[in-house]
Amino acid sequence: MNEETWNRISCDYYSEILSPLKDCKHNPLIDDLKALKSSKLTVIDLGCGLGELIPFLVENFKAVTATDFSPEMIAQALERNAGSGADFLILDMDDMSGLKSTFDVAIAVNSILSSDLAKLNRIIREIFKILKPGGKLFAILPAMESYIYQNMLFVDRELEKDVSQEKVIMHASKKLDHKSYDPFHGLINFEGDIQKAFYRFEILYRFGKGGFSEFNIVRVPYRWSKWKEAGQMYYPREDPPWDWYFTCVKPK
Repeated sequence: MNEETWNRISCDYYSEILSPLKDCKHNPLIDDLKALKSSKLTVIDLGCGLGELIPFLVENFKAVTATDFSPEMIAQALERNAGSGADFLILDMDDMSGLKSTFDVAIAVNSILSSDLAKLNRIIREIFKILKPGGKLFAILPAMESYIYQNMLFVDRELEKDVSQEKVIMHASKKLDHKSYDPFHGLINFEGDIQKAFYRFEILYRFGKGGFSEFNIVRVPYRWSKWKEAGQMYYPREDPPWDWYFTCVKPK
């Protein structure tokens, strides 16, 4: 999504965005940050949005910087966190040259979303550069597998109705709007705004290629009710849909 879209969304953020900080069943990011907390560590929140994490970060770490490429998001984050002591920067993640080797910890909560794959690779390299040797990245990314999983559930249940596979596939394509998904490149078109979703293997490949190591990848599960509110299907008896949460390290 571009700057104009995020500026617009800032006015009605929670009705537009499914937030892993607000809508998930359990967020392992918070557990890991609590375990890491230190008055000696500097932290950067990349794509901070409305600044939901800022109070927690300021309370638990030495110094906090929050960035977003949307001026409206930064304005609202500043207003919500006035007097917090955090620094706020309007900054695009594909050029953070002024912050080289500055931070012990980088956090990116569903903010690495560029549909431009060359830019996406630049963003990963820039995040690597701004971390000190031994620095850690904590990130949440949309999972492409969730959409494929949803399609599988839909098709399987339709087949149980003794409908031909050909008709089921046609129904799934229409009902789940397959034309909005590019599964080969992990791209999703939300009413004209295209964003990136990630396969698990892709996280290992792209961030590993960017220099990171020591990966740990787990799911951030959403409630099916929240998934339905976001315009997806509803299968309450099944495992919930998810985003990917992972940690990795810049080698010393």
